[in-house]
Amino acid sequence: MAPSIGAFEDSLISLFCYIETIVESKKCILFLDDIDQVIGSFVLKDSGYTATGQSQSQLPHLSLRVKNIFFGIMDRVRKRRHESKRPCDLLVVCTSRSQIDCDRFDKCYHLKEPNGIERTSIIDVCLGLGDRKSSEVSEKLTAVVAATIGKSRGDLAQFCRHAIVSVPLSDHDCESSSARLDIMKRAVQSILPESIRNAPADGFVEMRVLSARELRQGVQVDSSGNEILPLVGQNAREAWKQLQNIIIAPLCRKIDLDALLNGPDRDGVATEQRKTTSSGVLLTGAPGTGKSAIAYHCASVAAGLDPTIRLLEVSCTSLIHKEVGGSERSVHKLFETARSAAPCIVILDGVENIAPVRGNDNTTEGTMDRLLSTLLIEMDGCTSSQSDQNELSRNGIAIIGITHNPPSWIDPALLRPGRLEKCIEMESPSSEARQEIFLEAVKGLDINYSNAGYFDPKDTAQLAQTIAMRTSNKSAADILALCANAKMMALNEGILCMTDLTSVKRKLDVSYHHFLNKK
Repeated sequence: MAPSIGAFEDSLISLFCYIETIVESKKCILFLDDIDQVIGSFVLKDSGYTATGQSQSQLPHLSLRVKNIFFGIMDRVRKRRHESKRPCDLLVVCTSRSQIDCDRFDKCYHLKEPNGIERTSIIDVCLGLGDRKSSEVSEKLTAVVAATIGKSRGDLAQFCRHAIVSVPLSDHDCESSSARLDIMKRAVQSILPESIRNAPADGFVEMRVLSARELRQGVQVDSSGNEILPLVGQNAREAWKQLQNIIIAPLCRKIDLDALLNGPDRDGVATEQRKTTSSGVLLTGAPGTGKSAIAYHCASVAAGLDPTIRLLEVSCTSLIHKEVGGSERSVHKLFETARSAAPCIVILDGVENIAPVRGNDNTTEGTMDRLLSTLLIEMDGCTSSQSDQNELSRNGIAIIGITHNPPSWIDPALLRPGRLEKCIEMESPSSEARQEIFLEAVKGLDINYSNAGYFDPKDTAQLAQTIAMRTSNKSAADILALCANAKMMALNEGILCMTDLTSVKRKLDVSYHHFLNKK
């Protein structure tokens, strides 16, 4: 980042000039972290570069200028070392979050996510389990390795540090090793890795990430211990049954379903022909019908069955960027984060913004059509059967799309089997459902009917029937808003009637006319 034009370039030149003075007398290693912020495309905008008086249209030119200066400096350093015929005393090591095509580096290494053997070795060494492990410790280690599929080396180090701090290990005994593995497994289930928490901070995706513990905090259960559906009505119950079959069962029982449909694995290893079961749903309906509520409830129930499940909620409007290629890059980053957080449920709120019907793109660059193609490719990659994706795909990524527009607004390719294969329409609540919603909203509230007229309701049951008749074709959110407005009206009237401090202790007087908006 730089405050003015040319400061970024001056910093690069000054850095290498200082390095040149050092290598005259001693050997030196120059480590440049996140080099993609220098030689990537349109990186100045993404890295927060601000140049006084420069418009957004000039940023690509500034980015290209910084890149050319860096390449020129690297060529100059290499040329001087070659002309001096001295052994190379400078080693330049760079890191990048994304893969970069550059011929200025002699070697390029791509670090992939650690496989099962590598994760076992990392956890074994970091936790100090030692060579002598009991059968109980070995079983717990296997369970922890399975729970960390898709996690990076930094994520594993984060979980191991949490376990080491919680259980100090002095004599490498089996009890402390077992306790460390238990704590690490709970950490994997409840603590979000820094790589996932920081993913939305790069300015590409507006994302909300919730762990299983956070999802379970808002769950209400009945006397039998079963989760209470936050919506009422026959339509909501039918939608919930479909979500259980399409989202929860394939995500939480993926291995069992794969074995049932495809047969058991050979020696515990999936074959290349095996393709894991996929799950995707499109929720449609008018605003306020409970699409987001039932999607969150689905994630909460899934988290109760599998504590490693996480929820990623994305506003699809944040995926669209003005620069060419930015929208596709944001979709790629979204699914890259989802794969690292697997198993997880991804909620695409406003999916019609990134998946309109092809052929109606009015942009000169064809942005929306290219964005849709990228989305389809990434969704197919979630259930890829390639050998390098087998371990990750078995953890599963379920996708729930939400839109208040008709399904005809969305490209049919997104609605085919294997993607968002099922369309569930959330309808407005029926008369009985509206009464039930109202009665639940006013539960525990004393309503005054003393001034009720002959045609006015005399009790809460009659008031619920009246409200249901007056709110025909209204959503559940409208009924809840009506109840909240009635309470605010009673509160405002109570404040106006206050004459002394003793009136503050008086109970809120809510009358039936506040709900009917009558005087």
